[in-house]
Amino acid sequence: ILTTISGSIDACHSDLPQLPEFADLKASLSNCTAPVFESGTECDIQRAIYLSTLDASSPPAFLSIARTQKNYDGRQLTPADSMSLDIGTFSKCFFAEFISSLQREKIKYSPLNTYQGKIPGSVNGCTVIAALLCISFFNEGNTRQKSSRETTPSDTSLSEDAIDYVIDIQTPEILPLVRTKLNLAPDALIIPSDVHDYLMNENLLYPEQFVGVNGGNIMDDAHLDSFLEDFVVAGNGRQRVAATLFFHEHVVAIHKLRKGKHERNGRDDVFFEFIDSLPCYKSLQRFLRSYRYRQHPQYASQRSSLRQPQSGEMRDGIETKTSMSRTAMAAGGSGYHHHPGGEEEYEDDRAVRLRCTDKASLKVLLRWYACKKFSHQDRRYIDTYKWEDQNSDFDPRVFQAFIWAEKT
Repeated sequence: ILTTISGSIDACHSDLPQLPEFADLKASLSNCTAPVFESGTECDIQRAIYLSTLDASSPPAFLSIARTQKNYDGRQLTPADSMSLDIGTFSKCFFAEFISSLQREKIKYSPLNTYQGKIPGSVNGCTVIAALLCISFFNEGNTRQKSSRETTPSDTSLSEDAIDYVIDIQTPEILPLVRTKLNLAPDALIIPSDVHDYLMNENLLYPEQFVGVNGGNIMDDAHLDSFLEDFVVAGNGRQRVAATLFFHEHVVAIHKLRKGKHERNGRDDVFFEFIDSLPCYKSLQRFLRSYRYRQHPQYASQRSSLRQPQSGEMRDGIETKTSMSRTAMAAGGSGYHHHPGGEEEYEDDRAVRLRCTDKASLKVLLRWYACKKFSHQDRRYIDTYKWEDQNSDFDPRVFQAFIWAEKT
């Protein structure tokens, strides 16, 4: 058993140089004590894993009781395999993998200008926001395609102004209409299929744009890989393609962008952008702030001279296509909060965009994202019961991904 566990952890961290110390770190976490790092030479991955646990400390006693069958209409639940690793170990592996991808710039993180709920009419509107972000992405593609004569298609990111417009203007207009049509309360959550039906009735989406839906257990490689493979091959080669991912009562948008043809195999070389309108990435923000100051001390001395990025510049790894919004400029134009102590922190409630350079890094992001969503009760359930399709309606691992393509 120990050999199997050791092999599994090694497989998760094949590219990480500090694996021999992972077990010691895991023991420290189990005892709720902070690991001691050597000054100036500490392992960034270990620091990241420790920070990731600060938002998910030991559960209170009233949550320590496993869910029972009577909570699920008497349906039979199959116990999990006692030989399998617990979800906590997987979460640490996936977080380490995610941080490694950030360090190698396989994934790039950028806070945006606004967020869901900044305008009251956008509260609980993630289902509408994600779909409208995909539509806006398609519309930008149509406009560019009409004015371009490129023989090799390539895509540009959805501009920040377009994202602001979707979240702060479009959503507050459309969201109440959807809820009224469905006879829902003003702040009620809406399932994706109802939003899709409404957008089709309003001719904002069209049935022929729907490519397909994938779903299942987000922690199962077969289920997640099935979605990713369908997403990569979707479209006719010149269409923009996007997806909305529904997980844990929240919906995010994922845009597929082409970089042109691959030099060797001639296939479209693609990357992805994951846009979350209401993120909660506190541990990631702590790590990025800590990592930035240790790797680039000049940021601390330059904080007073940070300026608004111009079109075409890179800001946290994302190329800006337009200037920042007036709101961001009023806040200082830098995308950061400024504190008397000199530290710069991302706003916890701002929307974020994460760019993944390939399918593999998108999978890394999605596995980390899923694990960050699991509550203590969810983790208890996952460690106690196997995934079964017939019980997917209440299993915390269930996801749905809807793939759409630009209208031709």
